[in-house]
Amino acid sequence: MKSLSLLLHITFRWSPVTACCILFLALSACQHQEKAQDTDALIAQLGQQRIYVPDLVRQGIDPGDSLAVAQYLDTWASDRLLAEEADKSISEEERKAIDRMVNDYRQMLYRNAYEKQLAISNADTVVTSQDIQSYYNQNKQKLSLDHKILRYRYIDVPKGKHPPKKILTLLKSRYPKDLETLRDWCRLNTANCMLNDTLWFRWSEVKPSLPGGLILNPSDVGKSVRIAKRGHQHFFYLAGYKNKGATPPLRYVENYLKKSILFERKKELIENRRKELYNKAIQQGKLRVHLGPETEK
Repeated sequence: MKSLSLLLHITFRWSPVTACCILFLALSACQHQEKAQDTDALIAQLGQQRIYVPDLVRQGIDPGDSLAVAQYLDTWASDRLLAEEADKSISEEERKAIDRMVNDYRQMLYRNAYEKQLAISNADTVVTSQDIQSYYNQNKQKLSLDHKILRYRYIDVPKGKHPPKKILTLLKSRYPKDLETLRDWCRLNTANCMLNDTLWFRWSEVKPSLPGGLILNPSDVGKSVRIAKRGHQHFFYLAGYKNKGATPPLRYVENYLKKSILFERKKELIENRRKELYNKAIQQGKLRVHLGPETEK
């Protein structure tokens, strides 16, 4: 660290060695607090590189926290000294390779920023139900479930409670009045129930909340079953079921399709802009593509 002491000037002469730093900070705490309040104060300097109070704030460091400031400056100075030494040591070939990578990365960041701005300013973000239905119909063959899904209704009747009459019939009913009867009964008896069968769920997600031993098959759709277990009565109705590998229903993949539509629009917008710029550069003579000894585009 001797070379660091010679090359690095740090306000208050802080040492990179933590023990010495703590000792010195204890002796100069008042002076440091005054400097921390001065936004123009020079905190550290390494050659032509300088650190001021606002630079610390941008790094999320409290200028009044002496130890945190000292630790940050130790790392800051060491990193730059190591980079300077590396810059002197690498070969010209390595330097050119690094410059190419830096330039490629810079151009990538510029492109990403411009494409994001282009999409925000020009992309059509309104996706209608008709758009989703059309996209689903066009891509249905490409969609495949990698898990089982189901729609269901379920009531867990607690111990000591008596379920309403014809509960299995009511559970399968398509009449809103019958379902409201079940909801009222569940509220009055604090029973666990799920009666909205318009939503699709992963079987692996709902299985832990259902009685053990429940085995489902596509042929069970439209059927209801009663399972008695540990004093509870479980009533289950399977409204819909899709096996792994099946085409997912539109309702289940609706959000995914909407995102896909927006992505396709953004992709098309950017591709059209690329072609537009390319053709414009050729027309203006800015771009000349030589395809062979006697062929020029």
